Amino acid sequence: HFIEVGAPGYKSWGKKIVIQSGLTTEFWNIFLTEENYERTPILETAKTIKMFPAPNGLFATVKKDSERYSVDVLDIGAEENTEVFSTTEAAFLPTIETNVEWSPESHKLIIPLIKDAKPLYAIVTIEDQEVLYLNEATGITTPLQAPRWDATTKDFLFFLSGDSLYRFDTSNPEKTPELVVPHVAAYDISGKKLYYLSSESGIVYQINGNGKDDTPDQITPSPVTISEGSAYSLITYDDTRLSIIEEATGTLFVYNKQVTASPLKELAKGIQSIQYSDDGKKLLFYSGNEISVYFNQDWEAQPFRGKDSIVQVARFSTPLKNIQWAEDYEHVIFSLGKSIKMIELDNRDRRDLSDLLTLDTPPLQILSRFGADTLYVVAEQSAHAPEENTVTTIILPQYATLFGL
Repeated sequence: HFIEVGAPGYKSWGKKIVIQSGLTTEFWNIFLTEENYERTPILETAKTIKMFPAPNGLFATVKKDSERYSVDVLDIGAEENTEVFSTTEAAFLPTIETNVEWSPESHKLIIPLIKDAKPLYAIVTIEDQEVLYLNEATGITTPLQAPRWDATTKDFLFFLSGDSLYRFDTSNPEKTPELVVPHVAAYDISGKKLYYLSSESGIVYQINGNGKDDTPDQITPSPVTISEGSAYSLITYDDTRLSIIEEATGTLFVYNKQVTASPLKELAKGIQSIQYSDDGKKLLFYSGNEISVYFNQDWEAQPFRGKDSIVQVARFSTPLKNIQWAEDYEHVIFSLGKSIKMIELDNRDRRDLSDLLTLDTPPLQILSRFGADTLYVVAEQSAHAPEENTVTTIILPQYATLFGL
């Protein structure tokens, strides 16, 4: 049988399926995309190259004007925009996977920069635009890496210097940074807990989120081999699900406590980044040309998938960018050249692949805000209109009542 779903103003969805006596075949997550999405420009976003959401609904927008980089705090609802930082001595590189990070109280920012080919971190207080350069304030001469806000204590943050993890009070910069753990290859914060990958043992441990813990809990029962001189990323969902990426080769290791036969295993190579679904049941991972999903748990809705299984979602000959989950975690959004696309995970018959938007130039960033049902698109400045706003939005998903009633 062939089943098709359609609505005026939307692209149709359809699949060929075999119906068997006594068995129910379900299609529970059909997503119809509009024929033409209406893009709404966001005011005060001219020259924006990337944007970062805050916990309270604000955005930090990074702008580039010739050799000048600046960061604004944007309140879209109130249509207010305030510049809080600028520099002509350092650069913000959007190609580097390092984010502007908001403090949990949304009162400070960590802004990652590059100066003289070395990382430089500006700590900016929103209210008075006071700037503290972390590299100078700590007094540590070796390069700093991966600053993250302490989720338990206001104004405190963590950072790596070499393979040592430190904790620092940005409201009291005269105080010496506190050594939390030596021999750390990577760390992450999930909830009120801090996780770190030991550069000595290759084991992941968990400690209290404030770093004050003399008895770390061992999380991974088996180690990964730590290569000297290699950089690692640790991405943690909780103490039962986490991932490690060896950045030089893109080797992805996953820890899934539900799979007792293989508690920590190599999943793929050449991986750029990953994203867990909000419930932690699925792991989206991708390379430059391929998108796949790993299932941490059994998926009991049709189509059924078993835990510890992998589904290849898409593979293209040209590079993919801006890869991310859609709101239902059964679709993936990405950009391919100038097009923004959405593809479903359901591989029965064929996968539905839809174009959401086609732009004049490849998008610099796509940002989904699920709570607001909004997709933000950051595009390059138009040569004939250099002052136009470069951030636009579409409503996604667009909810409709049954039969239009």
